Amino acid sequence: MTPINKEQHQTFLGHLSPILYLWLPLFFIFAQYCIEVMLPHDLAARSYDENGLLEITHTLIIFIAMIFAALSIKPTLNLKSPFLAFWIIAGFLGCLYITGEEISWGQHIFGWGTAEFWGSVNDQQETNLHNTTSWLDQKPRLLVEIGIVVGGLIIPALIKWAPHKLPSQFWFIYPNKHYVLTSALFLIMKLSDRIGSEFGGSPFIRGSEVLEHFTFYFILLYVIDFRQRVLKAQP
Repeated sequence: MTPINKEQHQTFLGHLSPILYLWLPLFFIFAQYCIEVMLPHDLAARSYDENGLLEITHTLIIFIAMIFAALSIKPTLNLKSPFLAFWIIAGFLGCLYITGEEISWGQHIFGWGTAEFWGSVNDQQETNLHNTTSWLDQKPRLLVEIGIVVGGLIIPALIKWAPHKLPSQFWFIYPNKHYVLTSALFLIMKLSDRIGSEFGGSPFIRGSEVLEHFTFYFILLYVIDFRQRVLKAQP
């Protein structure tokens, strides 16, 4: 991959609309406040069901991210960079996996039953993989969460105050300041959920679902941004 410098990286800062990196994350926080505080508990709890508002919304978010990743593969190949090709193909496969797992590969849509054998190894008796082992659920989730904090907070901070500490050959894929709000909101909610659970109760009915929403939204921001960078770099 051809290295680019900090000045070239700055040309990538204008591709994300403020609607995406500012107003939508703030709207999500406001909507979550309304669900948790203003709605009756029974109604709020139903929004967390498999076919509830939150589940449908964040599944739609990661599905859209998958589409953007798929549309980015061909123009990325035009750049003739094996690393970038691997990066976006891995991103597409990750989005595909998450989307499929979120709908149990169609079970939540079509309502088929779970085979007896699979139900015995899946702790929620669904036709998905992430409920069978932590290696397909918690551990990949932890890697993505670390990526959100590093990519959305630490790397933008280094770009601003210590760019020389970042390997120059990866400037093309570094997140920029437009990821800070989504990452900060994710981290605040993660800490609120964890600390609240230790001291009497999480502020969320199901904290994991709220965190998934912002996790998937960060991924969506990234693949939209990455596609715009690739299109701008076309030979």
